[in-house]
Amino acid sequence: MSGIALGTCLAAVLWWTLTGLLLVLDGLPPRTFRLTLAAATLVGAGGAWLVHAEREAAGAAAAIGSVAGALLVWGWVELTFLLGVVTGPRREACPRDCGGAGHVWHAIEAIAYHEVLLALGAALVVALDWGQPNPYGAYAYVALWAMRTSAKLNLHFGVRNPGDEFLPPHLAYLKSFFRRRPMNLLFPLSVTVPTLVAAHCYGLATAATASPLESTGWSMLGALLALGVLEHWLLVIPFPTQALWWFGVKPGAARGPAGSRDPAAPREHPACEVSPWQPSTR
Repeated sequence: MSGIALGTCLAAVLWWTLTGLLLVLDGLPPRTFRLTLAAATLVGAGGAWLVHAEREAAGAAAAIGSVAGALLVWGWVELTFLLGVVTGPRREACPRDCGGAGHVWHAIEAIAYHEVLLALGAALVVALDWGQPNPYGAYAYVALWAMRTSAKLNLHFGVRNPGDEFLPPHLAYLKSFFRRRPMNLLFPLSVTVPTLVAAHCYGLATAATASPLESTGWSMLGALLALGVLEHWLLVIPFPTQALWWFGVKPGAARGPAGSRDPAAPREHPACEVSPWQPSTR
């Protein structure tokens, strides 16, 4: 198997598997969250070590190891959010009559700590990997970060299929920050730019002078960006996204429509449920 095919296939498998595993862990009873986080922290630390260990290595295996390590660090950061450990200072739905700059500020408050942790994760991976012969772990983390930020902005501005069925009960208040719209003005840019970057990555991977490290690394990066574009398209097309990770979404997980900013559509204001992490605030 060529480095391009290997990198593409492995990136897709890692993306699908890691996403499903996060959903499974988040769907376990709350009493398991502390053990889950402890185990995930060890795995995330192992991912950081893997990025560091492969930073000067060459060959296809080195690119795979570096990207996989970065994905493990990314997965740990995402799990802290899904478990309700690191979210933001606001842990309640946005008021019904809120709009404009106030609504934007409330949305930022709801995820502020998580965004800081994402940035710290990026700083860690970049410090371990940047400027080294094998920087693909850092590239992968930054690409995931950019695509996730774009997805969050699109959820805020409005999409047809916000995927609120993936939200666990203790994060149900986040639905008040989603809007249901067929499209928003940011969306075309959100899919066009990463598509062009992904195509450029594959161009670098297929260059005649590309080494096995470069061919595999660039193709993994291109595949992750392409999968991020796919996730964006799933926000606007009428497709049951939960079918992709049927094993990670409990039957009946959908909890009604996401919070709509359309005055004609009632917006759900779920109760802020008690979290095992902050009993007094949730």
